[in-house]
Amino acid sequence: MYSSVHDLTAIGRSILTSSLLKPVVTRRWVKPCGFVSNILTAVGAPWELRRLQTSPNGRVVDLYTKSGDLPGYSSLLVLIPDYDLGWSVIGAGDNADLNCIQ
Repeated sequence: MYSSVHDLTAIGRSILTSSLLKPVVTRRWVKPCGFVSNILTAVGAPWELRRLQTSPNGRVVDLYTKSGDLPGYSSLLVLIPDYDLGWSVIGAGDNADLNCIQ
């Protein structure tokens, strides 16, 4: 329930490098469980997946996102395994809703 940007960054790096779980378990854990009516959105356990078309040739890149909210606080973790990249954001205050950037 409580974490810092450092905590979220550490867990994101450990997921991308499979340092906590074996690579096969990590890959299984981050794969989608199902798709929704929008072809560019999927759900996982516990991830929300967004697909971006990054170029005119139609290449698709998956973003694995996890957000959390409490009144006045919001957090977002985004991982892009194709590029070994990720980021985390934590907001606080009256306008701390980070869901608008997903």
